[in-house]
Order: sequence, then C-alpha cells, then structure tokens
Amino acid sequence: MRAAAWGANTDQVEAEADHVHNLPAILRDYSPDALKFYWEIERPCFLSKVSDVAAFEEPWKWLQLTMASEGMLLSVP
Repeated sequence: MRAAAWGANTDQVEAEADHVHNLPAILRDYSPDALKFYWEIERPCFLSKVSDVAAFEEPWKWLQLTMASEGMLLSVP
C-alpha cells in the first residue's frame, strides 16, 4: 500500500485499504463461513481491482492449504 501511495497509484491504494480494512472483522469474529466468504467473494473482488498482489501471494498459499486441510476447499491447484 505504501509503495502504491509513493507511486501515486491511487486505485491500488484504495483497493488495498478496502481489502485490508475487512480482515480484522474476519479474525475478530471468526467462523468458517466468514472465511469462506472472504476466499470466494472478497478475495476475487480484490483481485479484479488490482494488478500487484505479490504481498498477498504467500499468505494466500498458506490460507489455501489450511482451508483445504479443513475441508473448506475442494482442491488446491
């Protein structure tokens, strides 16, 4: 987010701020349904708005594996 702000990429900043803003609620009031909604709805929406998701790739890989091991995802590509 900082790099996007330094580069005056306001669309990226807005999308990242909106995305990160929603994460504490998922952690605070955790439920498998909330996490699944994040993965299936909020994450793809975020991906449609931004071009640089490098900072999210490793955490998403870990989350994807964790969700798959819990039976929340059908498969891991």
